[in-house]
Amino acid sequence: MVLRTLEGPDAIAETVLKCRPSVISGIRQEPLLGTLSRLEKNCSMYSVPAEMITYLKAAAMKGARCIGLMNGSDLASCNAELASIATNHIPVVLLVANRSSFFPAPVLCDYQGAYQVENTGWVMLFCSTLQELADTLPQAFKTSSFTSVPVMVFIDGFYHTHQTTQINIAPQDVYDKFLADIKIRPVLDFSSKNVNMESATPKEYEKRLTIYEGALQSVKERIIQAEYQWNDLVGREYGNGLYSTYMIEDAQSVLVCMGSFYGNALEAAERQRKLGIRSGLVRLKCFRPFPYEVAEILENKKVGVMERALKLGSRGSVYLDLLEVAQGGKNLNVVAQFVCGIGGSDLNVKHARIMLEKIEKGLRTREQIEGN
Repeated sequence: MVLRTLEGPDAIAETVLKCRPSVISGIRQEPLLGTLSRLEKNCSMYSVPAEMITYLKAAAMKGARCIGLMNGSDLASCNAELASIATNHIPVVLLVANRSSFFPAPVLCDYQGAYQVENTGWVMLFCSTLQELADTLPQAFKTSSFTSVPVMVFIDGFYHTHQTTQINIAPQDVYDKFLADIKIRPVLDFSSKNVNMESATPKEYEKRLTIYEGALQSVKERIIQAEYQWNDLVGREYGNGLYSTYMIEDAQSVLVCMGSFYGNALEAAERQRKLGIRSGLVRLKCFRPFPYEVAEILENKKVGVMERALKLGSRGSVYLDLLEVAQGGKNLNVVAQFVCGIGGSDLNVKHARIMLEKIEKGLRTREQIEGN
């Protein structure tokens, strides 16, 4: 396999096409505008996000391998459509570029949009690099098709989408071999006159939601399996598909983060180690369903959480999930929550070191770290 230098839009478009989706749809808007221009001959364009999601739903219900490309700021406007796809077990993949969603929006990257749809029942996978996207997207198709659970794959807008990077995209035959055994079973016969997908009695509604919750939790096993199967083909790995760790075994203080910030956090942890401070990292790749299994490797450590979103009126989602584990009996000391990178404010190694130093001191804190 050859290492190539590619612009973000070229790398993303090539990855999408190598997965051979039969239906590609997109919202023509930055930061995915460059990618969609490269997919224009293969892609149906929409201006209304809810209409695109409805189109993907219908196509997947007929057995098509579908992917949509959109921005995180558009997710909230199609919340109901996303939930309908999930609870009806329709396998759709969305590639989402994280982008600020509140007004007046600076349009750069944060995770506000993603946090607004965390309860729609989709698997949510966050990539730290474009290389990881190239290796994750085929896994998303495989996971979704085998479990009938829809999958969102997130990249960071204006970081991943506009960068020039060295990347190793596997040859077409590798993608074909990996995806050869997937087959999407048609969900619905549109010729039937006895179809009702949008209403249910309270008892039916409760039963359907309970069944789906079980399906969403069990999908973690399939995510892990797809990760290891792809690793065997390309020789790259990203932890177990749910999370990855760095210097965690002997770490006394650990920062938990997601997305592109992991690169800065990695450099910061290495600098702390050179000073004799045993810092470690956990990067969550799978945000939903939340990988509560991560608590086992965080036992007896001081833990801080970096959240690239301000959950208005509440604490951050990752922080609350880890706190629930800690209160459930695990010897997990969640001492800090850092809200940062809001509206796309720039974060670097210095900010990561500030967080690690505060975690090391063990002081309980919830604060906003101002970016550049």
